[in-house]
Amino acid sequence: MLQEHQLRFRSLRIALLAVIVMPVASVSADTIWHKSAGAKNALEYDNVKIERVDGDDLVFISASGNETHKKLAEVSRMAMDDEPALTAAEEAYDGGNFAGAIDGYRKAATASARPWVRQRAALRLIDAGTKANDFGAAVAGFATLATIDAGAAQKVKPPIPADAPAATLKTAARDVQTAEGTTGITPEQQRVLLNFQIELLTAAHDTDGASAALKQLAQLGGGAPSANAPGQSPEDNAAIARARAEEKLNEARVALAQKNYKQANDVLVAAGDGIVAPEQQDEAMFMLAECKAHLAGDDPQALMDAGITYMRVFANFSKVQGAAHIPEALMKTAAIEEKLSKPDEALRLYNEVAGDYKGTPFARDAAEDAARIAAALKPKG
Repeated sequence: MLQEHQLRFRSLRIALLAVIVMPVASVSADTIWHKSAGAKNALEYDNVKIERVDGDDLVFISASGNETHKKLAEVSRMAMDDEPALTAAEEAYDGGNFAGAIDGYRKAATASARPWVRQRAALRLIDAGTKANDFGAAVAGFATLATIDAGAAQKVKPPIPADAPAATLKTAARDVQTAEGTTGITPEQQRVLLNFQIELLTAAHDTDGASAALKQLAQLGGGAPSANAPGQSPEDNAAIARARAEEKLNEARVALAQKNYKQANDVLVAAGDGIVAPEQQDEAMFMLAECKAHLAGDDPQALMDAGITYMRVFANFSKVQGAAHIPEALMKTAAIEEKLSKPDEALRLYNEVAGDYKGTPFARDAAEDAARIAAALKPKG
C-alpha cells in the first residue's frame, strides 16, 4: 500500500515539474513613439500593450503595468505584434518613405479587426498617397475612411489633380463605387461616397456615369442632415454644411458637363450663401464664370462680366489652401481679353501664369500664348 502511494506521489511530482519547465507563450510587446507638440524628437515607449482608442486617446498598458493615455494624433509611429501590415507601414511613413508605406496601410485599412486601426491606416493612406503623388492610394484611403466615419472623410477628401488622366479618374471612381456596397454603411456614408464618385466622373468627362450617380444620390432621399440640431458640435455643423454644399456643386458639375449652362448657373445662384467652405466657394465661383462665359456668345458686356467673375476667383481665393482653379481662372480671363481685343492685358496675364504657376499644367500653355501675342505685338520692319 505504501509503495503504491509512493508511486502516485512520484508521478504527481513528475507532472508538476513538466508544467513548471514547459515554455511559457510569449507575451505580446508593442511599441509606440509619442511626439508632443513642439518636441524635437519622439519619446519611445517599448514593451507596452496597446489596448484601445478612447476618444482622441491611445490607451496602452506601460511596461510597469500602468494604464497610460496619449493623444493618438501625437503618436508618430506604433509597432504592434499582431498588426504586421500597420507596423511596416508606420515604420516607412515615419521615415519619410511614403510610397513604401502605401501597401501596408492599404492592407491594414481593409483587413484589421480593430476599427481604430482601420481608421488610422485610412487617414495615413490618404496622406501617404498625396505625398507620394499616388492619387489612387489617396482615394482608396478616403473610400475606406468614409465607410468608418463619414464626417472625418469629408475633412480630408483628396483634391483631384488637374492633370489626372481620365483612365486614372475612372479607376478611382470604380474604387469609390465598390466602397458604396460595403455592408452596413449608413445613407450618410453612401452620400459622401456618391458625391466624390460624381466629382471623379465629371472630371473624367464621363457625363453619363456622373448623371447616373447623381440619380442614385437623389434616390437616397432627404439630402444631407440638417445643421444646428441639438447636441451637434460646431465641427458637426461645418461638416454637414460642407456635405449639403457638395450635393449642389455636384448637381452643377453634371449640368455643366452636359453643356446645360443655364441649369448649372441656376443651381449655383440658388445655392448662394449655403456654400461657405472657401475651397467650395472657389469651385462654385469658377463654375459660375464658366456658365457666364459659355452663355455670353459674342456679347462684349457679357464676356466682360464673365472675365470679372474669373478674376474674382483669383482675387478671393489665390491664398486659400485647396483652391484648385487659380491659374486656370487667369488663363480663361486672358482668353476673354484677347476676344475683347485687349492683347496687352492678355499678355500680362499669360506671363503671370507662366511665371507664378510653374509646375502646373497651365504654365507651358501660358508661355506659348505669351510668346504668340508678343510676336504679334512686335513692330514690323
